[in-house]
Amino acid sequence: MSIGLNWDNKFVGESSVIFDNGTFFMWYMGYNGIDEGYKIGLATSNDGINWIKHPSNPIFKPSALGWDNRGVSHPEVIKINNLFHMWYSAITYNSPQPRWKLGYATSEDGVNWTKYEGNPVMKADQDWEFRGGDGLGSPSGIYENGKFNMWYHVSGIGYAESSDGKTWKKDSLNPIVPKGASGEWDAFFLIDPNVIKDGNSYKMWYTGLANGYNDPSIGLATLEKEPIIIVPGMGASLNLSDLSSCKLSESHEWTA
Repeated sequence: MSIGLNWDNKFVGESSVIFDNGTFFMWYMGYNGIDEGYKIGLATSNDGINWIKHPSNPIFKPSALGWDNRGVSHPEVIKINNLFHMWYSAITYNSPQPRWKLGYATSEDGVNWTKYEGNPVMKADQDWEFRGGDGLGSPSGIYENGKFNMWYHVSGIGYAESSDGKTWKKDSLNPIVPKGASGEWDAFFLIDPNVIKDGNSYKMWYTGLANGYNDPSIGLATLEKEPIIIVPGMGASLNLSDLSSCKLSESHEWTA
């Protein structure tokens, strides 16, 4: 997908893609080079290669007033039960560092969005989030077992979870993926986590910077989650008579 002629004529990127009812939907950040005035557009495709930008672009803009009145970017979209959920990064004018915060919006069609009136839903408040970076960005989410899981960057990668997408609890062990040691390829900064679940394994690809912003590389981190096996209490699934007589080998009277 190429840059446009107006609102996104300098940069397009930071996309979030889902496949829904035979169509690819891509939400992306566009920029025209003016004063961090980032906006979010939508494009669709039947094959993932040829994209058509929505005629109403940009479909998601900074607010006239408030915490996100300067620029909106880093969209992350999940669809659940015919409702689109978006988390996004945003900044306001004259905000002290760390400037970037995360907001939340919903849509029934992916085009017309309603911003949550309680935004921002997440901002810098853990100690490590004030040591490097410029606030929270690049949310990557997975919804499973009735819970939203979110990974985001500051100077390292943090994790939070939520039952409704609005109220978030950050992990006490953040950053779950810290910057590398001095001299390592990711010693300066970590950005743009992208997480998928593959069986019992979570895989995260992220960008690492060694020295400044001009030498990015991509790394992989994994998290293995073993299944939980629940063993019933004494006698719960056994023939109690055989269990007390210690003659289980003589009987096949087992019940679930």
